[in-house]
Amino acid sequence: MKCFTEYVEENAAGKNTLVFTHGWPSIWTVWGPQVVEFSKDYHVIALNTRGYAGSSFPGDVKEDGTFFDVSNDIQCLLDHVNVSKAVCVGIDWGSQICIEAARDLPNTIIAATGTLPYQPSYTPAWLITPTLPSLGYQVYFNNYTTEAIAELNTDVRRSLRSTYRGHANPPPEGFLVAQTNYLGAYGNATGFIQIDPIVFMTSQQEDYMVEQFERQGFDRTLYLYQNDNRVMSEQYDQANSPAIISQPVLFVPPDSDPVVPDFNAVMEFLGAYNVLPDITVTQVNNSAHWVTLEQPDAYNEALRSWLDTKVFV
Repeated sequence: MKCFTEYVEENAAGKNTLVFTHGWPSIWTVWGPQVVEFSKDYHVIALNTRGYAGSSFPGDVKEDGTFFDVSNDIQCLLDHVNVSKAVCVGIDWGSQICIEAARDLPNTIIAATGTLPYQPSYTPAWLITPTLPSLGYQVYFNNYTTEAIAELNTDVRRSLRSTYRGHANPPPEGFLVAQTNYLGAYGNATGFIQIDPIVFMTSQQEDYMVEQFERQGFDRTLYLYQNDNRVMSEQYDQANSPAIISQPVLFVPPDSDPVVPDFNAVMEFLGAYNVLPDITVTQVNNSAHWVTLEQPDAYNEALRSWLDTKVFV
């Protein structure tokens, strides 16, 4: 089924193309500082993945949101703008999306980046939470998808503010760990904890993100947390894609990520280093999960250095 993909494009005449791919709960604006910086020298595309803002989501959220579906969306978008080769740049789920795209589209995606560890083979979140409790919310999103969507849609701004916390204003203890709710750590109807505005967005930027999420709600955004989609992605990769990703891969992990407190330990636990022979890791300090917004200069420096020395030499 075809998917309509909404995107922002700058410097279409640029020789080399970067495709910026977001995660959850994000839209293209999570790449705002990078679009400004890299469009000076590159053809830049920042997309809203299927189900977000104005991008359509054909089919069922539990069965039609595999990684190869998203890879096909990226390929269709690049075909639409007449680009034959690109670097896929990812944050959050965009990290896995980009490396899977490099795996699925080796003739198109010439290099990939991420901020979170790569998972070479699928292990359900409920089997990982004993080692990494901060993935409890992923169990909730899979097991109670309808309830999670309703919870998140109740107050879109509150849902976004709860997630976009920074190095200096981390979320409350217990956030992300619960497997039966998402916002419980911020209180309930009888005792809400006030959530401050997002510190690394202007009020206009926050308002824009809220408006974009209100277009479709969170209804079609939880697909990469679904076990069925992940199993089908795994089966597709085993049948069609190489296990070793030979293209250059860059990781720019933050040092204070509440989702992944120890990037290297999780990479080793997942066996990611074994399938990424051309890997570069550049950690950014004083940043929580949303490193592209919280420390844009340091992130941009890491990305530019890698592009200059490993990709477009």
